[in-house]
Amino acid sequence: MQEYIIPEGLYAVTVHFGSSEEIGPTWDRWVNEWLPGSGWKADPSRPNYNYEWYQNQCLPPKLTLTFLCTPVVKIEL
Repeated sequence: MQEYIIPEGLYAVTVHFGSSEEIGPTWDRWVNEWLPGSGWKADPSRPNYNYEWYQNQCLPPKLTLTFLCTPVVKIEL
């Protein structure tokens, strides 16, 4: 396991329940459906567009909890 220090700033966070193999569709809904209508957008000035923070890694896949984090900035109108 590696440890990373992510850049400071605001992050939008959602939760994925289930195996890591099933994260793709959750990311797609998160980025393509929720984020555009939220008043926030992905912050292009920060590297590593998305982060996954895994919890409960030793449990059965259906009980695995993953935080999906996207660096964001407020959309200015």
